[in-house]
Amino acid sequence: MSRKRLIAVLVIAEFVILYAIFSVSGLTAPRGGWSGTALADTAPHDLAPIDAGSAPHVIVDDPDSSVTVAISPDGRVHASDEWSVHGWILGSKKRPPELHATRTLDGVEVARASQAWQFVGVIGDEVQRTQVLVPAGTRLEVRNAGGLNVSGLRGDLVANLSDGRIVLTDIVTDSIRVHTADGRIEFHGVKTRNLAASTNDGRILGEALSVEGSNPTATLQTDSGRIMLGASFAGGGTYDIHTGDGRIHLNLPRENDLAIEPNTGDGHVELDGSRRDGTFNLGAGTGTLRVATGNGDISITTNGVVE
Repeated sequence: MSRKRLIAVLVIAEFVILYAIFSVSGLTAPRGGWSGTALADTAPHDLAPIDAGSAPHVIVDDPDSSVTVAISPDGRVHASDEWSVHGWILGSKKRPPELHATRTLDGVEVARASQAWQFVGVIGDEVQRTQVLVPAGTRLEVRNAGGLNVSGLRGDLVANLSDGRIVLTDIVTDSIRVHTADGRIEFHGVKTRNLAASTNDGRILGEALSVEGSNPTATLQTDSGRIMLGASFAGGGTYDIHTGDGRIHLNLPRENDLAIEPNTGDGHVELDGSRRDGTFNLGAGTGTLRVATGNGDISITTNGVVE
């Protein structure tokens, strides 16, 4: 039996046991019983576009949806959502609250109320997605989402998620501050001067990440998960990379100008395959890069290879 089939069988068994408990104990079982693919709404719902200028402050607050933010083709703010359920359902599955896009004094707010808790089991596939298209110069503030994917942005970004991964692609801006309580964080072609990224549980991964400019700073932290970055940190800056539990691998350009301060609670430190102890420099060491893990190895390469 395949792993996926085994998981499906175990989930079905749990629902059957739970339903039997309700019946034997005299409690009221979830309304609706078991049903098939009765709920399916796959057509995206497009809201009316809003003209808010070339650099609006756009707020997104959609705690239960996977949110994608990309660049608008016409300079206006567009929002759309999609929801679908396919499979077997225990209980009565309600549609998510309606998505709203509202003009504010300095931009647009795209929001949806958090869905009330439901006793529902779904064996199959449920999709709840929101897409927001914005001008490139948008100042983006994501107050909550169930996952976030942002691409092409040229304005500052702030995001705070209660759950879900964060993926940032092709972003050039002065400041990025992102946090997720549960999920990985990924960087792909991101350039900024001030970076703060943290997750309570998840990996931090990146390629072509660059922190540069006047007095650059970066803090990347996960409580549990490995950190693997192909990155450039400009001289004169202050940088902190930390995981409570996991390996750290950094691929840095040879021309980086950093004093590197590694620390591992249980593991060893390597630079280009050779063991190192204490602080060591790349270049003149005008920038400071502190790298720490509570449990795991630290490896740093300057040869263009990310292992």
